[in-house]
This record gives sequence, C-alpha cells and structure tokens, in this order.
Amino acid sequence: MDNLKSYIANYLKLEEALTNRNKTIKEIRSKKNDMENLIIKLIEENNLKNTKINLNHCYIKYNINEIIHPLNIEFLKLCLIKYFNGDEKKSVPIIEFIQRERNINKKQTISLKKFKNKSKKKKLLKS
Repeated sequence: MDNLKSYIANYLKLEEALTNRNKTIKEIRSKKNDMENLIIKLIEENNLKNTKINLNHCYIKYNINEIIHPLNIEFLKLCLIKYFNGDEKKSVPIIEFIQRERNINKKQTISLKKFKNKSKKKKLLKS
C-alpha cells in the first residue's frame, strides 16, 4: 500500500509539472500566433505574397491552404437531395443504408483523473 501512495504522489507531481509546462507552451504559442499575424499583415501590405523570404538556414513563404470539410450525414443528405432534383424520398434509403453499414469501433480507455479535495473554510473569529 505504501508503494501505491508513493506512485500516486509521483504521478501527481508529474501531472503538475505537465500542467505548468502546458501553460508556458500556451503563452509561447499565443506570442507566435501574434507574430505570425503581424508578418502576414506586413507581407500583404508590401505586396510580397509571391516572395520567398530567406533567413539563414530557412525561409518563409506566404501560403494559402484550401481545406475540404469532412463528410457527414447531413451533408450527404443535402447532396443526394440535390442529385435527385429535390426528391427527398429517393435519398432516404441510401442514407439509411450508409448509416447501417457504418462500423462502430469501441475503444476502452482507462485513465487516472485528479480531483482536488474540497477544503473546509476555517471560520475567522472576531477579536
């Protein structure tokens, strides 16, 4: 039982260290994002969108990424209704078939969670 308490104490120390480092990382990430926004603004203002800016061993380049949204049931319904020229009845069996055919992956996750003990407030005595 003493080993368990020792392990838990070490676990809690490690968790606290991670929490502190994550706060620091969050602050650094925020500063980096602010700097990135400033650089993008300057690139746009100075018409440098097609320019590769070299710095020592690396370079930066203005880049725009296009992202395709993931498929979901609602989007599939809309597309099928559009494909069938507004005939929703034709799209229903297809959507139902797709929903039945989806695999359900169950993943069991066992983890430890830290909870803070509720401390009792001490009543202050008036003098």
